[in-house]
Amino acid sequence: MIRMNPAYLLKDALQGTGFARRGAAFFRVWGDGVLQVLKFERQRIYQVHDLSIGVFSMYGRLYPEWFTSSGCIPRASIASFVGLRSVDYYLSPNRFTKTDNGQFLYDGFPVMVEPKQWLRDKNGEHWKYYFTPEQQVHILKEKVLPWLNDMTSQSLAAKAMYEIWPVPHDSLRFDAHLAAGEWIQAEQTMSAILKQHADAQASWKRTFSQEKFAEMVARHEVKDAPLKAAYKMVQEKDVNAISSYLTDNYKRNSELAKFCIK
Repeated sequence: MIRMNPAYLLKDALQGTGFARRGAAFFRVWGDGVLQVLKFERQRIYQVHDLSIGVFSMYGRLYPEWFTSSGCIPRASIASFVGLRSVDYYLSPNRFTKTDNGQFLYDGFPVMVEPKQWLRDKNGEHWKYYFTPEQQVHILKEKVLPWLNDMTSQSLAAKAMYEIWPVPHDSLRFDAHLAAGEWIQAEQTMSAILKQHADAQASWKRTFSQEKFAEMVARHEVKDAPLKAAYKMVQEKDVNAISSYLTDNYKRNSELAKFCIK
């Protein structure tokens, strides 16, 4: 059986949605500056293709390579939209249903189950499941595209970022909160980021020699400087500085995203 390249499957599924292809990845700028990214990524360990989703703020500090096929960083597997961690893993058989014609379903969506595993389920074996690229595109159409289409504001983008990567220290979410005027959430996010970095430094002090520790801290302080400046800016509610920060970011990112801005 001839299998279609997953990138071509994705291209067909995204016809008329405003996504622009760049290599194997697809990009669009949606609503009020919400950058959305889709890409099938090869998982070499498990030998499967995983359709990954990314959401970013065009008002944030985005890098040029993030607008390329090889350098983009979609951060969530489509499996998370049906309550799973991966498109290829093991679960107990009672998490699936089987139709009369022998098709397995998970959360109502078709899924493949390795026969040698499920035939031994009476012995307590877990089943090896995987979603084919075609099945992942089905989930994309039914669940993910409607979710992405509703994401028209920076506030909704920030909420979506937390849904797909629920950690308090997400620097990308800081920019979306800031652009939405959600300054309290932006301040809390940046505070969590800087606390995480401070905790890392405390760990280094216990682990490395004094000389190595000093070297690592010095290098880290350079990277933290713009984060601390952003934290101060939002703490002080410096309207002019915030406006300049957001405007400069959007202008720079718009040049990088010209190929996918309609």
